[in-house]
Amino acid sequence: MAREYMDGFISHSHFWNKGAFTVPLVRYIYPEMRAFESWGYGKKSDDGDDMEKYRHIWNSVTGHFIYSHNSNLKAMETISLHTRRVYNSFPEITQNPMSAYEMQTENCMAEMFEGMPCVVTIGNITNYPVNARVRIPAPAGILFDRMAGVRIPVKNEWAELKMESWEFRAFEVRV
Repeated sequence: MAREYMDGFISHSHFWNKGAFTVPLVRYIYPEMRAFESWGYGKKSDDGDDMEKYRHIWNSVTGHFIYSHNSNLKAMETISLHTRRVYNSFPEITQNPMSAYEMQTENCMAEMFEGMPCVVTIGNITNYPVNARVRIPAPAGILFDRMAGVRIPVKNEWAELKMESWEFRAFEVRV
């Protein structure tokens, strides 16, 4: 009842909704709250994907603060530290509201965070490398990666990049 007045909380939605939400409802509806989400307990999906990594990348792309509540810390250390470095380089991911525009993607997932500048997050939620494509629903000439200094051209509203398995990246949208 008082969630509009909370500074932060644990949403734990991957378990409470049994994976039914395919969008980050709490993060989108209440952008000013700090929603903490976990990667959950280690399981393999029917196609062999590592669900902890899948949920971690999903949480990262959607701008959730991430916590661990299980014993699989060592296996998740590298991916977790990378997310922390991205969040430190792009504070807009956790501080700015998610865009109402739906991101069109191929072979990845993506979200955009409103502000000056807009920031786009992109994640590969598979255990194999992909050629990712993302339609940018805002004026854009390039996507700039502050961490690596890499510029990805945006042509006819689409950006293309190669992504490694379980990779999470963020970009500043520049005109």
